[in-house]
Amino acid sequence: MGEVELSYCVVNTNGREYLLACLDAIERTHPRDLSREVLVLDNCSDDGSVAAVEQSGHDARVIALDRRTGKSENDSALMRESRGRWCLMLNEDSELHEGAAQALVQALRADPAAAVAGAQLLS
Repeated sequence: MGEVELSYCVVNTNGREYLLACLDAIERTHPRDLSREVLVLDNCSDDGSVAAVEQSGHDARVIALDRRTGKSENDSALMRESRGRWCLMLNEDSELHEGAAQALVQALRADPAAAVAGAQLLS
């Protein structure tokens, strides 16, 4: 397998329906010319989120925690597990718009010294 360019890193805490919608948006908006992986860190949910992802047919690797942890620990765990050149950090209620991932990757490619690119948050 070649290099993974983009890792979608999603943290979920009891947001089953939001999570499934987020995974749908990743599938729908991902630039086809980029290799990718999808990681879901489940933060000790009790709403059936893990089973829902496993049964959804999405190509996502689930990391299920047995105790709740905070945001920085969750994000750090996802970055350690990721294989991508870049990580797009998301929460389960993130809604990706068409072109968002492509724009972030283009910004990072344009400046090899860049370590981080941030997306615009919309309500």
